[in-house]
Amino acid sequence: MLKKSTIIPVAEAVVDIAKRRELFFSKTRDLLKSELLNADGTGRIPQFNAPWREPLWCLAALYTGSSEDIALANKVVANYIKAPAVQSEKMKESSGHQFGIFQSNTLAYLLHQFGHLMTGDALETARFHCNMLFSTRHGSAQIEYIFQGVNDNMPMMSTYGLILGGEAMGNEQAVKHGLWKLHQFRRHLSRCAWASEYNSSTYTAVTLAGAARIASFAHDEEIRQLALEIEQRL
Repeated sequence: MLKKSTIIPVAEAVVDIAKRRELFFSKTRDLLKSELLNADGTGRIPQFNAPWREPLWCLAALYTGSSEDIALANKVVANYIKAPAVQSEKMKESSGHQFGIFQSNTLAYLLHQFGHLMTGDALETARFHCNMLFSTRHGSAQIEYIFQGVNDNMPMMSTYGLILGGEAMGNEQAVKHGLWKLHQFRRHLSRCAWASEYNSSTYTAVTLAGAARIASFAHDEEIRQLALEIEQRL
């Protein structure tokens, strides 16, 4: 049982989380600019060139930084619409003008949160990928990305892409589809108690972060509450 002295008030916890997030973002910005990205938004190492997913994962740090950081983030995003496909022994990435479960959904989140900071070229890229992920044939709405107790991180990415991308693009049907998927995951958790990758230090975090994005940023109160319950369960 916790002693009273060890309980942190909610307000203090929120402030502490915000401070730790900004410290992490600050260190990330320093690393991106000193070792990983060139001034034109290309990578100093292959994995930080489009269409690899890693640069997009880091852009929240840049978009919450200085005007120079925001300009760099926009250059990174703008590069994605013209990037050729990448093939290596370890990974095959879709080209920058094809749907990618990691890239396209991350761009939907970035558009939802930081679209007001994007340049015309960056907006074109983000909107292009949003429109692709709404597809039921080769996008986040396709049947492969439903919650069925296998590889749940990908259905969660597709879910936040549909909801946040749908809100950003004014696509009501995409938002409804995303809400339906959230209910599917809730039912899965009621049956099985855990996500399929509960013991993965990589993919549990991807699933958890997706639920947190919806719970934090979705416009609809019902959607935020449902995502928060899923986040708490995970």
